[in-house]
Amino acid sequence: MKRSNRQFLSIALTVIIFSALTPTLAQSATKKIPIRDITSSIPIQDASEIVGFARFQESLVLAGADTSEKSWVALINKDGSESWRVFPIVTGNGGDGFITALAVDAQGVIIAGLTQNELAITAPEGSAPNPDTTALASPAPTATPAATSSVPVANPDNVVALEKKPFRKDIRNLFAARIDLSGNIVNLFNQENIQAFIPRSIVASGSKFFIVGNEQQGESGSRGAIYPLTDDGFVKSFNYGSDRTIFTRAVAPNSKNLIVVGSSADTIAERKVVGKVDAIILTLSQSSGKISKIVRSNGAGATRSWDFASGNLLVSGTSRTKNSREAVVTSFTSQGNVAWTSRFPRSNNSIAAGNCVAISLTSDSSALPFTIKGPEIFLYTVNSKGERLQGFRLPGQQLISLANFGTKGCALLTRSAADGVRVTFL
Repeated sequence: MKRSNRQFLSIALTVIIFSALTPTLAQSATKKIPIRDITSSIPIQDASEIVGFARFQESLVLAGADTSEKSWVALINKDGSESWRVFPIVTGNGGDGFITALAVDAQGVIIAGLTQNELAITAPEGSAPNPDTTALASPAPTATPAATSSVPVANPDNVVALEKKPFRKDIRNLFAARIDLSGNIVNLFNQENIQAFIPRSIVASGSKFFIVGNEQQGESGSRGAIYPLTDDGFVKSFNYGSDRTIFTRAVAPNSKNLIVVGSSADTIAERKVVGKVDAIILTLSQSSGKISKIVRSNGAGATRSWDFASGNLLVSGTSRTKNSREAVVTSFTSQGNVAWTSRFPRSNNSIAAGNCVAISLTSDSSALPFTIKGPEIFLYTVNSKGERLQGFRLPGQQLISLANFGTKGCALLTRSAADGVRVTFL
């Protein structure tokens, strides 16, 4: 696939302005925040883009594409060694296509995405650990791509897309695949993608998986959707909103409910939009898809979105008005009330996972309690009240994603022209 056909799914590495941090950071202006040496981090080889990043025990699972535009999934140990890397679309003869979502559980990895052709499970050697990618057979010949439709594709990595690209009519197969702990594809499901559904994330709940994403509507519309998946394949899906709703992430707080976050300018469950676009949190039934609770975070004339969520109901996203923009991190109680919130004026991105928070900085951030000369990331941890505990600065890097390692700390995924894609631990 040519890069022009994949730009709409590339990671949006937006460099942002950061001026006023949380009160605890402002009060620590006299404290020196340590700078982490990027050379001590783990390099991710042959990664032109990353679309999935998750913790698996003491290792990391990533999904992305190499410089030849082949989608891959890899298990990388904390010391930087690679246990395996597989190419599901190439070995499954899917033609053009891409992985857009990833999740892990005790049995391994589940992925979802889109292809021209139905994927097939190949012979064992086709998905062997650490394959020599130069020896992989080329995908089966496919027809010349059809003319593009006017349906845009949502960015799958839960960040605001800078530019919308049309969706190719010939990429109409929705797939989900299970990869075991040895890197072998052991289960595979295909379904005709009638609703132009784009997976953005996956959440596991017992033996079920719920693929979270958006069904494209008309020229530029989108409605949120949940596609459940069992050992028998795809089951009845659910959709929400009409044409101005976007789902980004979900968590499963128990075996009965899902909590989904995103944004909406539609009326949902009889709750109308208050701002220009509201950030939303929906609690819905895993079995019926019925909404039991909705929380709309809004502001007068504001466009808001929750882009990331973790199991402890810590969410992060953005808020924009005509004259300002800011990143927002909020912790909610199980009743949907705000436990604490941190706002970052003149910023437009932040990522929170567990007790880890990452913010992008630029040299224009004049109100910072320290001076920087270019793109930089500030990563810190918080307690249950949202107070900053510790942190460090990572200069010259652009923020991609973040994962929480519990007692092992935070894993920060970054990119730079000089260093490529790397993972740094705090």
